[in-house]
Amino acid sequence: MGVWNFCGAVLSPGHSGPASGTGRHRHPTRKGEAFMSGKTRVMSKAKSGSKAVKLETCVMCATDLGPASQCAMAMAAELAEAFDARLLVVHAMELWDKRYDFLVSDLARKLKAEAEEKVSRELEHLGKTEAVPVDVLVRQGPIVEQLIKVVIERSPLMLVIGCNSSSRPDELHLGGMAQELIRLSPVSVIVTRPSSSPDIKRIVCAVGAGPDSAATLKWSIDLAKRERVEEIALANTYEVPTGYLEAGMTYEIAKEKMRRLHQADVEKLIAGFAKEPVRIRAVIEEGPVAETVARIANEEKADLLVVGSERRTFLAALLLGRTGLQVASKAQSPVALIKSKEHRMGLLAALERL
Repeated sequence: MGVWNFCGAVLSPGHSGPASGTGRHRHPTRKGEAFMSGKTRVMSKAKSGSKAVKLETCVMCATDLGPASQCAMAMAAELAEAFDARLLVVHAMELWDKRYDFLVSDLARKLKAEAEEKVSRELEHLGKTEAVPVDVLVRQGPIVEQLIKVVIERSPLMLVIGCNSSSRPDELHLGGMAQELIRLSPVSVIVTRPSSSPDIKRIVCAVGAGPDSAATLKWSIDLAKRERVEEIALANTYEVPTGYLEAGMTYEIAKEKMRRLHQADVEKLIAGFAKEPVRIRAVIEEGPVAETVARIANEEKADLLVVGSERRTFLAALLLGRTGLQVASKAQSPVALIKSKEHRMGLLAALERL
């Protein structure tokens, strides 16, 4: 029997599934699958009055039952509360002997009790008062394959991944399964650290010159409003290109020209959100993208660093890009890797053809 292990990574997707009048998801249970949709409602506080939970959306937390999964579950619970969503806890395991099938239902019951206790404790700590429903799903089969299937079937809002620290305290260890899920997930991915707090008070949004920068900033502003965060630090980086000497410029002149160019782009981007109630403060610095963005987030003491994905189509969509993975590994805060609509559509098309 092989029970799946992320080698230090806990993975949590978000969910958007059909709702029923009874408050339960009506998904048929497959052979080798246990689904528990409890009536128990974990207490949390609505950030905008006493709105009813929208059962058509869900944040999913995939757990390997390890220590890192606890931080992932806490963040998933906070995001589910913020987005008026259900929390779906998913565990995948590989059973090579059918005699062990009894583990599926037993494990589902254990997971549900643990999830409700964890969510209740975390939300009570944060002073929440309104309910977040918890569902548990256990799947059998190859880990990454099963989790991606759940993401596609349930159309989650986001996938939250909790990973362990590496041998270097300033870096995060992203195991092979974690990297696969980050690349293959058609929805945005949130990566948490073992020391992560689910309470989001400071947000840093990193944008480049790509066409998806506005979508990334919009996602950050939406989260800031839900979490009552008054200001977002908008990080942008640049490097002085080679060839400035041949162009007759000194390094200082080339650097200043690059800074002005990026400042104009950032100001134009911010102007598009002038009517939003959240302040946007630009932080523009020179240096390699991953290292500089991670440093800015660390200096800002960010509770969440938001990074946009690149536009991709078909098989190119299978790769999130090294930059996003490098930022996630170097930042000391949780990182949200936002995938644009074009990225999601391209990835889904690629997955359908595999």
